[in-house]
Amino acid sequence: MRAGKLKKERALPEIREDDVPFEVPENWCWARLGDVALKIHYGFTASASVTGNAKLLRITDIQNNHVSWQDVPRCTVAEHALVDYRLQNRDIVIARTGGTIGKSYIVRELDDVAVFASYLIRVIPSAHINESYLKRFMESPLYWKQLEAKSQGTGQPNVNGKALSNLMLPLPPLTEQERIVQFLQSLTPELTKLEADEHELDALTSAFPARMKSSLLLAAMRGELTEREPDDGDARDLLKSIEREKQRLVKEKKLKREKPLPPVAEEDVPFEIPETWCWCRLGDVAIFQNGDRGKNYPKRTEYTTRGIPWVNAGHITADGFLSETSMNFISIDKYQELRNGKFQRGDLVYCLRGTLGKVGRIEPYSEGAVASSLMIIRPMVPNVYFREYIFHYLKSALARRQLLQFDNGSAQPNLAAKDVAKYLIPLPPLAEQRRIVARLEELLGAVENG
Repeated sequence: MRAGKLKKERALPEIREDDVPFEVPENWCWARLGDVALKIHYGFTASASVTGNAKLLRITDIQNNHVSWQDVPRCTVAEHALVDYRLQNRDIVIARTGGTIGKSYIVRELDDVAVFASYLIRVIPSAHINESYLKRFMESPLYWKQLEAKSQGTGQPNVNGKALSNLMLPLPPLTEQERIVQFLQSLTPELTKLEADEHELDALTSAFPARMKSSLLLAAMRGELTEREPDDGDARDLLKSIEREKQRLVKEKKLKREKPLPPVAEEDVPFEIPETWCWCRLGDVAIFQNGDRGKNYPKRTEYTTRGIPWVNAGHITADGFLSETSMNFISIDKYQELRNGKFQRGDLVYCLRGTLGKVGRIEPYSEGAVASSLMIIRPMVPNVYFREYIFHYLKSALARRQLLQFDNGSAQPNLAAKDVAKYLIPLPPLAEQRRIVARLEELLGAVENG
């Protein structure tokens, strides 16, 4: 300002304690965008041309955070105007109107004279701000929430420079800004690897989110989403403890003795897994129960508006739970007449007919019964992460391939519980299952939210 290169502007409102949306580390602070920018101002008004002494950057020239500068049109700018409007590398431009309101771009690889059009607002970051950190802020929910609140207009939404100056952002020290940017950039190879896994799947849908979810699930089954830790133990020990528990239940006549499952042959294994994992059959780690098919099978005329949930495949929601709005119910007396197919807390339900392989958790219910089109899968370890790992496994392409292998191929798709028990499943130690489930929830949520 002393050099006359910037005008003195009105002070921005002080950030009060009740303005702050969340706490930040002690050596951070909350700031307004206008506090960390040397200047925030509107662009140059001109018409695009094939000739002129400067490039004219427009909203439409910015695609996927990239500008093809050789394709940007030109315009004529007076020398005195270039002082105010000439772009420099590190500048950030933001769309201020229309459907792209809030869209931002860091000027990079600019080796020509260029200005920015009037539908853009330029933010010139201070030298004490990492422009990439500022750009990451402009991609965050906090930025978009504030922008939506401050945008003006109904027919043609827009935001002005004053509103942008007042946006609040959490501000770390410069060195930490750089570490944050580096960390976010370090995630790129992992995402690239996950995208490569997509090409190994047999059945992909045309929608990208579904393909990415499939890729993430397969990567989880390969042990590629988590690191091993020394105190995780070995999954073979977990498998032995499950077998001992099964034998105890058989001895106490709480579980029927079943025919041994086929051993896992080396040629059956579809891919390598970490050394502390092991391959087993789904029937080795869970017990199964079919829905009741006997004379006590509830008829539609016996459904009630309250009572015990009577679940069919249509009651499994897209997010893998049971519906609270479209559930059928049966009376307690009818429920007690059933011999099989009663679920309990911690169980999964799995579709054997119709929508093969559809899987759901029994929440929000703690008890109920399933129709004959479903089977109950009861994990042998009463641990939510063990149940969730099996749930994600059953939604993976690995389980889907085996489903197709055992489907009887008739006009009415059909599976048998004895065949589901033969599914090959890669089993991690229990401690790693917890990390896998947490990582999957994080990444699948990111895909779901775009």
